[in-house]
Amino acid sequence: MVYRTNSTRLHVLLQKIACLVGASLLVLSFLFVAAQPSPRFVSAAVVDGNTIFVGCLSSGIKKLAIDGSGTVTSTSSNYGLYLAASGGYVYSTGLSAVWRVNTDGTGSVKLFDGSGTYPSYLRGMAVDSQYIYFGNDYSKQIGRANLDGTSVDYNWANLTSSLNYAATDLSRASNFLFFGEGGNVSGKRIGRIGIDGTGPITLATDADAGGGVAGVTSDNNYVYWVDFRSGEIGRVGQDGSGATDNFITGLSNPWDIEVTSSHIYVLENGTVVRFNLDGTGKTTIQSTGCSRGIAVESSQFSDVTAPTLSSSVPADNATGVGLSSNIALTFSETVTAVAGKNIVIKKSDGTTVETISATSAQVTFSGSTATVNPASNFDYLTGYYVLIDAGAFVDAAANGYAGISSTTALNFVSAADTTAPTLSSSTPADNATGVATASNISLVFSENVTAVSGKNIVIKKSDDTTVETISVTDGGRISVSGSTVTIDPTAAFQYSSSYYVLIDAGAFRDSASNAYAGISSSTALNFSVVADTATTSTSTTTIPSSTSSTIVGSAPTTTVVVAGVTATTSTVPASALLPVAGGVTTTTVSVSVTKPSVTPTTAPRSVLSSNVLPMTTTTTTSSTSTSTTLPPVVAPQAPVASPGSATALIGGKKVQMSVVRGNNSLEISSASIQMKLQVVDKAGSTVPLDADGNAVLSQDSLVKYSITGAEPGADLEAWLFSEPFKLGTVIVGEDGKVSGLLPVNSQVPAGDHRLVFKTRTATGDDATVSVGVIVGETGGGVSIGLLIFGTLIAAVMAGLILPATRRRRKTREAVDTRV
Repeated sequence: MVYRTNSTRLHVLLQKIACLVGASLLVLSFLFVAAQPSPRFVSAAVVDGNTIFVGCLSSGIKKLAIDGSGTVTSTSSNYGLYLAASGGYVYSTGLSAVWRVNTDGTGSVKLFDGSGTYPSYLRGMAVDSQYIYFGNDYSKQIGRANLDGTSVDYNWANLTSSLNYAATDLSRASNFLFFGEGGNVSGKRIGRIGIDGTGPITLATDADAGGGVAGVTSDNNYVYWVDFRSGEIGRVGQDGSGATDNFITGLSNPWDIEVTSSHIYVLENGTVVRFNLDGTGKTTIQSTGCSRGIAVESSQFSDVTAPTLSSSVPADNATGVGLSSNIALTFSETVTAVAGKNIVIKKSDGTTVETISATSAQVTFSGSTATVNPASNFDYLTGYYVLIDAGAFVDAAANGYAGISSTTALNFVSAADTTAPTLSSSTPADNATGVATASNISLVFSENVTAVSGKNIVIKKSDDTTVETISVTDGGRISVSGSTVTIDPTAAFQYSSSYYVLIDAGAFRDSASNAYAGISSSTALNFSVVADTATTSTSTTTIPSSTSSTIVGSAPTTTVVVAGVTATTSTVPASALLPVAGGVTTTTVSVSVTKPSVTPTTAPRSVLSSNVLPMTTTTTTSSTSTSTTLPPVVAPQAPVASPGSATALIGGKKVQMSVVRGNNSLEISSASIQMKLQVVDKAGSTVPLDADGNAVLSQDSLVKYSITGAEPGADLEAWLFSEPFKLGTVIVGEDGKVSGLLPVNSQVPAGDHRLVFKTRTATGDDATVSVGVIVGETGGGVSIGLLIFGTLIAAVMAGLILPATRRRRKTREAVDTRV
């Protein structure tokens, strides 16, 4: 509550008191706050100076020796509500203004008036080497001005937007202002705000401080406050730890407090008393007759010298700096970081490597040294420079470091790369077994490498026979991508054989020209190839007996066992399986049987189903069926091809096929053979390729194919891998072309597969082409689990029944059945 007094009577009373003590004082009319103290701003902890200043309201400001010796004298007629003494001046608040006077009592001046709705509630203050900070316990704002009273900002920090603080009492320490709430609010909180105006946060609450927090001060560790009504001193750590509201008790109307490097000073009922920093050892210094602010003369904020950079590691223009080095900055004095300021590391070309906040965990402090830990290592043999925001670091007096804005003030060059690349892993791995015959060899190095002209990779068998010598710069056989080198041997590996790889020293090098040591040992990278695992299929065919009528040849009910998969094809007339292309004549196979004669009849080879291998059927009048065992059906050696790609073995050499996508088809070609594939539905409409350009087969789809460049009259076998399943055999037309449909019906696991076509090229070379496809679909979370291709349907571009000289076929040779 605020009380008004009769200024005339009080004026006379003070004059009489002044006469009794023999002092001549200038008395001013004033507004006297009597019942509840209003807190103040105070500066940070100081060293014990020689003088204590106390505020006497309209009686001005008095001073006394810090040890209590001598007499109390008047030093200024400035209104003395709250005080701060620093840099040869005493600053005070009162009569809605901020005042300043020299410590010797000369040069009194009013710096500026209060402003806003409640200018008369301008209360406490704090100063540093640059600014005066002041508060208003009604407007709930903190203002700031230059030490000479210019550039006044009454709303420097508005505290109503967060927890509605009434910061009427501040202390300046470290990089913070600490405040206490006075008698005009109920919170009685002690809080903290950043020196940049950010925050605030609550450190402690003094619930029984009925009169509010009358005074606040701080040192480098603690914040202290005065509980006027309870007669107590509270204390809390600057981080909010260890709060106690009765650190010192038993005081009588304490008003204000000041802490130095060795003592705590309290203005108690007009008398200055002193305590040790642990709150013990109360000593009366001297009675002053004043009961408001207290300040100890300090040189703390008379420091106006900004910190400078004394040295750095790395030093300016340093070379050979380690890639994992930190940057250590040593200043001329102890510094701390300021929020909102940054350290920027750039390459010499101006590229920003990293921007680091000065207050981040990447910047640590030890005395006058700030250590910056970059998030990533420096590159080899690269120039860097460091920029630092002005004011990123400040000393105890809040003097800001000027920063670095020049690209040449702190620059350095990182160390050269002297570490040679090493082989981290390989595929096949050393001592690997079961390696596929068509495998490539992949080498992964410890860093990115490039190939060196004139150097070779040699593949040898375990008996030291040289299989192939490949130049590392042969783009057809060697590919380099980052740290991975892929070797594509010209020929496939042989079954059940062992190999090892040799690499010339210096065949590969890193960006700093450090050379790979190479492989010269037969045991450093060796492997064994998978054994031949050909699969035999047995087919049983039943031909019913007949009278002397002509039997139209048909595809009998057939059970085929291939690679553990059983499929049954229905009895369908041969003519129904043959789609007729324009200009193509379809011939139906027929067998005539006349009873009771016994006629050995050799049935022509069917070109339609998966069991069509040479067979002889003998029919007699007494027979009702004949059982025939087919020779082994062996899968071809199929090169690996991922979905959307195609690879061929032509004349025993691996050839990467070109794949061109257009009109939802895959056009696959090499210099010697070409084919086109499309997926169509049962209605004959083309099924689009997926988003990655892959052919995706479903239960209801067909594969439409056409092949050119094959040897006229040659067999064309169609297979489905991974588990090899023979789809059938057709004969290439006289013009070297063949086309047809492959239906999909059941029982192959969904996923990545290969369509494999085996034939011969126009020049007579064996050719096996693998095309990567996807079986199944996963849209909407539904998976078609098992699919398989059915009988091969082919429309041969020339007559299906060729002249006898063209129908000759040797028994199918055994080939690779590996997946």
